[in-house]
Amino acid sequence: MKPDEIRSEIERRRQRAKDLGLREKMWGLYYGKLGTYADKLQNDPDLILPEIRDGLEVSGKENIKFCFNGVWYRLAYIEKSRSSDSDYSVGRRRRFGGTQTTNCGIAFDVITDNCEDSRVFDFDFCRTVEDTPDMPIFRESMGEVNAFIDGQWVVVVAELSDLIAAHERRIRERRNAPKTEAKLKEDMKRFGL
Repeated sequence: MKPDEIRSEIERRRQRAKDLGLREKMWGLYYGKLGTYADKLQNDPDLILPEIRDGLEVSGKENIKFCFNGVWYRLAYIEKSRSSDSDYSVGRRRRFGGTQTTNCGIAFDVITDNCEDSRVFDFDFCRTVEDTPDMPIFRESMGEVNAFIDGQWVVVVAELSDLIAAHERRIRERRNAPKTEAKLKEDMKRFGL
């Protein structure tokens, strides 16, 4: 392939990843689900999806390795840079109006039989925290796709995200069942049923 053809193919693949919503799906898988597993391993392991619990390896919140349907994966959160204006101090707010910006990335690897990682997806995003008198305001913006190799893992990400959400919902519903039943009985009494 000629250089122009290569660049064109890279842009086509980058756009395909964006069209599939992979940045948003991967961020949701990390931030709302797998990124919380370090705490859940310690405090509430029942909330961890049983299909990945046994092989789960968590290094802080930044590096999560797991096996799903016989394939090993690694999801990594990478902080690249952090900046703040003069009114913002890391870990402590000095005055309202300060802003902290963190440039990050999410990388997703498929781990092959010979234990080598194959980076199949990587993208940048930016997190901004602005202090206001009422509360901090959080903003996240998706950045550039740095790597994308299409494959079965694209389907796995969506499936895994749905399975984790459904599992957590079932656990919470089961735990809340006595309260829900008591409230229903109370409502029945108040409405003469």
